[in-house]
Amino acid sequence: MPPERTHGVAELLADVPLFADVDPAMLPRIVATATVVRLSAGEVLFREGEPGDSLYVVVSGRLEVTRSNGTDETFLAALGRGAMVGETALLTGGARTATVRAVRDSELVGVARGRFAELLADPPFARELTRALAQRLAALATPAQPMGRRVAVVAVASLDAGIPTRPAAEALRAAWPRPERVVVLDEAAVGEPGGGAWAERVERAERDCELVVLVTDTSPIAAGTGLVWTRFALRQADRALVLTRPGPVGLRDHPDMPSTWDIGLVTDVPRTADLAAWRGRCRGHHWLRVGPRFAGDLARAARRTVGTSVGLVLSGGGARGLAHLGVLAALEDARIPVDRLGGTSMGAFVSALAATGRNAAAITARMRREVVQRRPFSDYTVPRHALIRGRRGERMLRGVFGTVAVEELATSWFGISCDLAAGEAVAHREGPVSDVVAASISLPGLAPPRRFQGRLLVDGGIVNNLPVDVMLADGDGPVLAVDVMRRLCAPGTPGAPPPPLPSVIETLAAASGLAAHQGAGVTRQLAKVLITPELADIGLLDWERFEAAVTAGRRATEAAIERIAALHSPSALSSSASGGPDIQEPRSGAPAGAARRH
Repeated sequence: MPPERTHGVAELLADVPLFADVDPAMLPRIVATATVVRLSAGEVLFREGEPGDSLYVVVSGRLEVTRSNGTDETFLAALGRGAMVGETALLTGGARTATVRAVRDSELVGVARGRFAELLADPPFARELTRALAQRLAALATPAQPMGRRVAVVAVASLDAGIPTRPAAEALRAAWPRPERVVVLDEAAVGEPGGGAWAERVERAERDCELVVLVTDTSPIAAGTGLVWTRFALRQADRALVLTRPGPVGLRDHPDMPSTWDIGLVTDVPRTADLAAWRGRCRGHHWLRVGPRFAGDLARAARRTVGTSVGLVLSGGGARGLAHLGVLAALEDARIPVDRLGGTSMGAFVSALAATGRNAAAITARMRREVVQRRPFSDYTVPRHALIRGRRGERMLRGVFGTVAVEELATSWFGISCDLAAGEAVAHREGPVSDVVAASISLPGLAPPRRFQGRLLVDGGIVNNLPVDVMLADGDGPVLAVDVMRRLCAPGTPGAPPPPLPSVIETLAAASGLAAHQGAGVTRQLAKVLITPELADIGLLDWERFEAAVTAGRRATEAAIERIAALHSPSALSSSASGGPDIQEPRSGAPAGAARRH
């Protein structure tokens, strides 16, 4: 628990707007029965379904409100200084409707049910309560967004005394759109040891700037006040970048390691085995490769940790997906960093190539050789499971990606497939890249289903062809999306002869993705910038139109380059939680299938 503070209840209440104008004659009675509640980060104030016996007002710290559907927890709100919580159960006489836990060391004032009823008779309190409830209802009327948790305090620590933390702290500062609005605090800057005083200093810094970075100079293995400060910093942070090397070091087996940690693994070569101790226990991992790539890896990890990284989502679309190559080339020419990648079908293929570290020219050359010249999707067979055997495609993917695993990629990547039995999207973040891409491009009827990780999988474009929602769920920053399926067919021209009928393969390919194409209208709205190359005259199997597709992707990206560059601006950061593209798209169709992590 946080150390006791010297403030009295009356002083605490007087500093909270809800009680500021309460009848002075009533205040002593409230003080006599009110309680001061102090929570350490991670502690639960109350749980959903419990009886409600008190109203609480946040004096300092931050709380998180969540609701469970039986299997998953949904984030509802973050509550800071002056916020009220727990009033619903008192007003309705029912049980708690949500779970509330501290995400930082917090101090609250609790008012019991009986005194709350007395307060309702006081006009100033009733007015303030009504205003607060109206704000709460307005917030609930807007669907909660995946990026609702604001990142305001970040800690950097090391589990290995040989890894300095100062470079990481400076990388976190540089990752913020306005570095001058970042305050870096170490143990010396916050004064004498003491959780209460330290918490007040951090909260004051948060009010005065946009981002607070808490830096620790000693490993948590060390003794003395360095350990106390390190644990405090990790407890207070909305997120923490914790540096370590593979091997049995530091707090690896710490039972209370929070899910807000991002682990930065300093290593020569990324290996899946080195992640075993961290799986399911941290928010994510970053490979910090020693040598000339270290600075770039650290900068990318910093941007993801503070939530300013740009994610790129590429849609499926067969040969139309070759436009993604032009998108990558235009972004590279403009020197716009992309820190996260993901996609469906052909978008999964191209984005996976980018995640391996290849530049745009190398990716384009490899795609021309593998897809156009070698024609891996032309091994037709007598239909039993599909029109093609898929063996050429398998050999091609193994040759392109080798044995590298998704979790070993230096740039975060996922691919979307569809579980044929469950009828749901699957977001793959582990396993051989070649197998994930093979599953994502297995169009039903054209290619045989893939057995992978205990599932029977087909092309992810059936259920989620533009998985912006999956990318946003990471909460690492705004998303740039490229949809090559928005204009599937060129409109007919009056008086002109009708276009030729599509082949059976083209019909299968188009029909399989129609539902997801319509549903993508919702996920398009979640992208901060949406690129839709002009590809109406390019069919799903027009691989020979390679250059035309690449050129269309480049042109569309270059036309949007100013809006894309603005994703790193403060305004884009502040609005990224609410999603919404910078260009208007139709809001028709049903939501795309939700992707389950795998």
